Amino acid sequence: MFVVRHKETAKLFALKQIEKNIIQNPRRLKQVTIEKDILSSLACPYIATLHATFESENHLNFLLEFYPGGELFFHLQRKQLTEADAKCYFSEIVLMIEYLHSKKILYRDLKVGNFYFFLNNKPLARKFAIGYRRPFAPHRFWALQS
Repeated sequence: MFVVRHKETAKLFALKQIEKNIIQNPRRLKQVTIEKDILSSLACPYIATLHATFESENHLNFLLEFYPGGELFFHLQRKQLTEADAKCYFSEIVLMIEYLHSKKILYRDLKVGNFYFFLNNKPLARKFAIGYRRPFAPHRFWALQS
């Protein structure tokens, strides 16, 4: 993951690069395709915004919103959350999962290392390599797996 700056607007973005030689494996290619499809179809304040995808000579590139607050995992190692903060973060993550379920998407990699903070300390999901779409039956519950 790299931080890049738009030449004209000076806005910062996160650039995720995936080496092409890694995705020659059909399973890995499917994961990358799923991640792109999922991110490009979502509009949720708790999920990373995908602005563009493009190909360079050696990489597939995802241009994402830049979240300067860092990883949730990093912050949890440095300080203990207050009960109020923990409830707030947990509630926002639940809202994100509910949104995904409404779009028939399972998020299978639910862990603190996959959440980042924006400046307003809102947790945002960024990684969807092992999420996938499933046809939901209204009478069934689906388990989240990691």
